[in-house]
Amino acid sequence: MFLDRHFPAGTRERAKVDQLLGHYCAALEQLIPRLAVEDLQSTALIGSRVRLQYLDDGSEETYTIVFPALAEPDRLMVSFLSPIGIQLLLAVPDKIYTLDTPACSLDVRIQGIEFAQLGEVC
Repeated sequence: MFLDRHFPAGTRERAKVDQLLGHYCAALEQLIPRLAVEDLQSTALIGSRVRLQYLDDGSEETYTIVFPALAEPDRLMVSFLSPIGIQLLLAVPDKIYTLDTPACSLDVRIQGIEFAQLGEVC
């Protein structure tokens, strides 16, 4: 039902997100049994703040990955279904990624991950 709400049936984008959600669920299944702060800082999850550095100029930004209803792009709170959110979900620290945007491709290094909801009840 979730995919039906956000993506038309039979599209490539839906298939891509369905595959990503499968990987995401598998990652959560591995994290939950031993849940520790270090684990929550090792992979970008929904609820994570992801600090990245743009390799072309060295500037940094921090995005928070959220559910679609909580997205506030002006505050860098991006839906995990957004173009940036999809690319950051499951990212790991110290790795270089190429983020594709409508305007260009940007090389970024993940500087750090912090689980934003740690210790809070949502």
